[in-house]
Amino acid sequence: MGFSNYNILLKHGGKNIVFNTRTKSLLEVSEEIFDLIRTKDVNALQNLSVRNLNLLKESGNVVNDNINELEYIRVLHNLRKYDTAAAGLGILLTKSCNFACTYCFEQDRKGSMTQESFARLSMLLKNMLPTLHSLNIRWTGGEPLLMWEEIADISDFLRMECEKRSINYIATITTNGYLLNERILEKLVLLGIKQLQITLDGPKEIHDKRRMLAGGGPTFDTILQAINLATSYVNVNLRVNLDDYNINSFQSLIDILDVSILKKDKIKLFCRPVVDCIKGNLAFAGGGFAKVEADLMKIGNRKGFMFSFHPNARFGLRCLYYQCNSYYVDPGLNLFKCPEHLNHPWRAVGVIDETGRIIMTNQTNYLESMRQDPFNLAECRNCRVLPLCYGKCALLYETSGKQKGTGCIPEKRTLEGKIRQALTSQDRLQEFVEDIQT
Repeated sequence: MGFSNYNILLKHGGKNIVFNTRTKSLLEVSEEIFDLIRTKDVNALQNLSVRNLNLLKESGNVVNDNINELEYIRVLHNLRKYDTAAAGLGILLTKSCNFACTYCFEQDRKGSMTQESFARLSMLLKNMLPTLHSLNIRWTGGEPLLMWEEIADISDFLRMECEKRSINYIATITTNGYLLNERILEKLVLLGIKQLQITLDGPKEIHDKRRMLAGGGPTFDTILQAINLATSYVNVNLRVNLDDYNINSFQSLIDILDVSILKKDKIKLFCRPVVDCIKGNLAFAGGGFAKVEADLMKIGNRKGFMFSFHPNARFGLRCLYYQCNSYYVDPGLNLFKCPEHLNHPWRAVGVIDETGRIIMTNQTNYLESMRQDPFNLAECRNCRVLPLCYGKCALLYETSGKQKGTGCIPEKRTLEGKIRQALTSQDRLQEFVEDIQT
C-alpha cells in the first residue's frame, strides 16, 4: 500500500485540500492526514482509523500495491481512443467569414457546402447513429452562423435521434458572435446546444484592430452586446487570443466586462496564445503561457470571473486528433484529424462519398494521428496532470522541435489556482466537478 502519484495538496481558507487528478476526488482532510499524504509516510497509514483509510482508498489518494496507476490511465485512454461507438465531428459548413482577423490561419476564406454535400453529411450522421453511444458535434468555420438554417436543420434531427437512441449528445458552436440574435439563441436552447465560444481580444481600441469586419469596421460593441444576450440562454466560453500586442490590455478588458456583463456565472474565460501549429508559430512558446495564464487568473478572479478548464478533460482524450472515429469535415467533405490541417489538402485522411460513407484516402495521415501515444514520453508519464489532459498537442510538440513543456495544457502549472477558484462557492465547485468528470 502506498500513496497516489496524482495527489495535489493545497491549503485554502484555513482548510486542507487534497485533489486527485486520476479519480477527480476532492477532499477536505485533517492536518494529520494532510501531512501524512504530503510526506508520503507509508508506515503511518497503519495508525489511521479503518474509516479514514477506506476513504483515502476510495478517493484514490492511497492505492494498494497491486494497482499500477499509470497502466490504469493508459487503459482508460485507449478505451476512449479506440472506441468506435464514440464519435466527434468538427463541422465547417463554410469557410466564408464576415470578419478579417489579423491572425486568422484560414488561407482560403471561400467555399461553403452545397446542398448535395450537406445531404451527404446528413447521410453520414444517419449511418453513424445506430452504432453510437456518444456524439460530440462542434460547429465551426469560417463563421458558422452564416449557415445558421443548415445548422438548425441537422441539429434538430440529431437532438431527436440521439434522445430516441439514448446517445449522449454534446453540441457546441464557435462563433465570432456578430450575427447572434434572440431568435437564434431561443432556437439553440431547443436544439440542445448549450455552449457557445465567442472571442473578445481586448478593450474596444485593441479588439477592433484585430477582429474587424471583412469590409472594414468595428465589431467590439456588437459582440459585447451579443455576449450579454447569450448569457440569458446558454453558457459562454469567452475566448481571448493573446500575444505580445494585446497581453497588457487584459486588465482593461476585465474592467469593461465587470461593469458590462450581467450574468458572470454564465461565462468562463478561455485565454489562449495565438498559434499556428503547422508553422510552429506560438506566442509565449516553450510552455510559457502557463505562467501568463496564472497571472491572468488573478486579474479575472478579483472581478469574479471563472476560467474554463481544459475542455477535453472529461473525455479521456486530448482532442479529436487522438480518437479513431473523430474528424474535422470541410465544405468539400474532406476529412481531417485536426483543424490546423484544414487549409492543407495533403493532410486529409478521407472523404465522405455519395452514400454517406467514409472512404479513407490517406492511411498514412490517419495512422500518424493514431500512433501518437503520450505514454511513450517520459515527460507525460511523470506528470501529475496526465489524467486530465492525456498528452500533449502532438502538432505543437512536433513543430517546436519537441521542446519540453510545449504542447502541454496550462493546467500543468495553473491547476492549483483553478482548484482555488472552484472552492470560492458551492456553485463553482459543482461546475469544476462537471468539467473534469470522465
